[in-house]
Amino acid sequence: MYRLAFRVVVVAVAVSVGGCALPEERGGPGERCLPNGTCNPGLVCDKTNTCVEAGAEDGGEPGGDTGSSHDATSEPDGHTLPDTGPGRDTGVLDAGEEDWCRGETTGYPCPGGVCVEEGGGGTGCWPVCTVPGDACEYGSCYSLGIPGEFACLPTGTRATGEPCVAVNDCVAGATCLDADGLTVCWRFCDETNPCPGNEFCTGTGLGFMVCVVCEDCCAEEGQDCTAVECCPGLTCGRNGRCRALETLSISGTVTDFQTKQPVADAFVELLDDDSGIPLGIGGVSDYEGSIVLRGIEAGVARVGVRVGKSDNMDTVQYHFAAGAQGEAFYIVSETTASLIGGILGITLDPSKGFAVGGVYWGDRFDETPVGCAIVTNSPAGGEEHYMDNSGIPTKSRDARGTNPTNGFFMILNMNPGRIVITADANGKRESVVLPDLPADSVAVSHIYFDRSKYPSNPQPPGCQ
Repeated sequence: MYRLAFRVVVVAVAVSVGGCALPEERGGPGERCLPNGTCNPGLVCDKTNTCVEAGAEDGGEPGGDTGSSHDATSEPDGHTLPDTGPGRDTGVLDAGEEDWCRGETTGYPCPGGVCVEEGGGGTGCWPVCTVPGDACEYGSCYSLGIPGEFACLPTGTRATGEPCVAVNDCVAGATCLDADGLTVCWRFCDETNPCPGNEFCTGTGLGFMVCVVCEDCCAEEGQDCTAVECCPGLTCGRNGRCRALETLSISGTVTDFQTKQPVADAFVELLDDDSGIPLGIGGVSDYEGSIVLRGIEAGVARVGVRVGKSDNMDTVQYHFAAGAQGEAFYIVSETTASLIGGILGITLDPSKGFAVGGVYWGDRFDETPVGCAIVTNSPAGGEEHYMDNSGIPTKSRDARGTNPTNGFFMILNMNPGRIVITADANGKRESVVLPDLPADSVAVSHIYFDRSKYPSNPQPPGCQ
């Protein structure tokens, strides 16, 4: 999955006349003003943020010195900002005063504020703030590109998604950031200010979060996952936040169905036990045929397995318990399949599939063959056959059913898809479901008459 990397590319503040942060119409005498020149010609913005005649801003007569109230060597006289606006530090500072905060050797720091580089090469003191996107005395609270450092700056006019240069080019509630080459205004967000539509709120590493729309994006651990998928290895928790994914594993040995010998270098993949669709978890058996498959999501009860290798049939098995260990993952060789067809005189259709298995009283840990059980498949379409005492396929038992010595059956040339196989033993029936039988493949599937339900073997009396 793709993750955005955010950074502030330009920290200069837009405050010049005609820039997007200042109004085109300037203030008249006695009107409220912003620092750094927002009054009409002949007027200046005094320390109470009011437009007055030049020379009167320090309490003198109009027409006096119109220069800055500080130079590079003077001490700042300092004035207290109004105690208004969220995150306002009411310490002594000259909001917007130019040049004197440039550096420790040529000027003075901003008491209670922050020194910000402004467009045109100057600097100015601006009040600090704590909640990015919130309104404040001089406009809006913006990030300065340092984690957790924000300043109250004049508000821009660029809408969310529009290109920008300065951090405060954007409208209130947005900020200028670069995300992998895309330098635009991004909308602030948090738990109380969620993102709209299909956008999701993601961290920037700068002490705040912004709304993102990205088809290839994913939510990290702890982030909102109500509108976007969690990144790999995470899952969406009940609280709508991504959390670490709890997983299970399953292990077993790939085994030849006929010879019962381990098979190395076979590809094994897990299947959804209800649909037969691959789960995206797979691997190759080692030289001893062993394999461990990890990453089964917690909450999954059962899985299917598909095993494949050259010169072998794709072989599927279903209904393994998730987390089971030491299972047998069978594979049927093409030689065995051809031999079965040849013995029975039946041509195996590659557009269809077949199944092999046994009918047992007990469970997979304690299997007693059930003889004379008639096996059928639904929807009908396959040919059911059984084996003799030596385990060789034969048509001679078609009317009698499974051999009591082994309980084996096979169903050839079944239509692909979902199959239900049923065993009827003396009127007692049990079934197994194959969620998906692919074409040109074989399913290994046993049918069990559980001992907890059947106190004795349901095999009919006198079965031979």
